Amino acid sequence: MTTYAGTGGLTTPRVVTLEGLQAVAEAIRNSGEFVFDVETRGHISRHSDVLDMIDEEWEEKKTTLKSSNPQIIERSRQTIEDRWTSELALDTNRNEVFWIGVAVDRMSWAIPMGHLNGEMLVPAEVGDGSTTPPEGYRKLLANGNESLAKAKYFVPPVFAPPPTQLTQEQVFEVLGPIFRDDSIVKIGHNIKFDCKSVAKYLGGVLPAGAYVDTQLLEHIMDENLMK
Repeated sequence: MTTYAGTGGLTTPRVVTLEGLQAVAEAIRNSGEFVFDVETRGHISRHSDVLDMIDEEWEEKKTTLKSSNPQIIERSRQTIEDRWTSELALDTNRNEVFWIGVAVDRMSWAIPMGHLNGEMLVPAEVGDGSTTPPEGYRKLLANGNESLAKAKYFVPPVFAPPPTQLTQEQVFEVLGPIFRDDSIVKIGHNIKFDCKSVAKYLGGVLPAGAYVDTQLLEHIMDENLMK
């Protein structure tokens, strides 16, 4: 196992071998309960119906554009694609699980499955609107030039190449019996989403209860919380 840097400089073992994954499964069995959380993403290229809807929306959007600048046109199309990609990531029937976090008492693991990034080399840069964004992150004027106005912006972080990882098939072949075991308690925050996302890899069958949902427990503790 290797580790990755987490919040506050803490490290969590990153599981990238079948031997390491088997050890995690054994720790879960010994505990009788575990917390899990999935990270998901959407792939518009895998869904022809979504591509058709994007094309239809794009044709309508093009009629409202006042600029013929190629960069503005490209960004407008990309905005539509990005929104659909985000929506697919939340569609439990069609999203892809590419990362799963697992924890038992005093131990936790991160299991990447096709994660696109390695260690962070350069952190993200976020502008609060009090400065001019760097080149390439400024708004485009109608004449195609970049605006020098102050604005909020986000420069994404720079990562090293992704590490060697297990596949979804390998991970859920090992963890499948854990998820199907109704004697092992599954714990999560909005666990409904995670269980539905995982079910695709379990033959379409939801993980067996019992469940504990910390989001519901928050509401029980104080139903007046806005979040």
